[in-house]
Amino acid sequence: MSAHRSPAPALLWRSRLRLAGLSLLVMGAILYGAGFAMARLLLQEQDAALRRELETVAGTLHNSLKPSLPPVAVPSAALAAVLPGLCLVGQACPAADALIARHAISAADPSRFQLRIFSPRGQLLAASPGALDSGRPEPEWQEQRLPGGERLLRYSIHLHQGHGSGQQDWGFLQISRSLAPLDAEASRLWWLGHGVFALAMAGMALASWWLAGLAMAPLLEACRRQEQFSADAAHELRTPLATLLALLEAERSGLGHSCPGPDGAWISAAVLDRT
Repeated sequence: MSAHRSPAPALLWRSRLRLAGLSLLVMGAILYGAGFAMARLLLQEQDAALRRELETVAGTLHNSLKPSLPPVAVPSAALAAVLPGLCLVGQACPAADALIARHAISAADPSRFQLRIFSPRGQLLAASPGALDSGRPEPEWQEQRLPGGERLLRYSIHLHQGHGSGQQDWGFLQISRSLAPLDAEASRLWWLGHGVFALAMAGMALASWWLAGLAMAPLLEACRRQEQFSADAAHELRTPLATLLALLEAERSGLGHSCPGPDGAWISAAVLDRT
């Protein structure tokens, strides 16, 4: 048997490592893709829920304000009476009613929504406290990023005055809501998802190594049997060869360096070559 170790087991161990690595890569890619798609679906569902909420609030305000709007779309006391929580352009914002703040859920609550009312020409008439910035009502949906990085989702609709076929465009109502909770949820899902992914990858690495071992077990067993067969065959061949060499040595010592006949000459040459 050769003195150096057979390279077959090391080759099989490297093959097991490659098999485990490839299976881990494939399963990790599938898991990451599934997690990413699930997170995107959750965030899209939350975004759709926010949009439905804005549409519902805007529709409710539109129907509530329609019979109470003043005849002319200008900043006036009549407009302030329609929505008490709004600030008229060019006038100081009124103090908030503590009783309403405690017991009423108002669409004009600036901590939840920001309202802006425009004239038909796009002139700002009234707005929630802190929302008296310049701008024009954009049609339907608009997403805006504030200087501090906060995102706002805005929804604009037409305000109508009157009922039935005699409805007239009075102006625009724009309602906004901060997307900070949605962004915070996205950040939380990102960290949570990557943490779970790292733990799952560690578990899948152990599982991949174990499964690769199961797959390579027949090859390892075949390699061990081959080495055992080679060792047994070498042992079985060494015993008669040793006996033959001993006889040849004895023959060379007793009869000289050559044997009679062509076979004897060949055997003597072989013996001399081994010496």
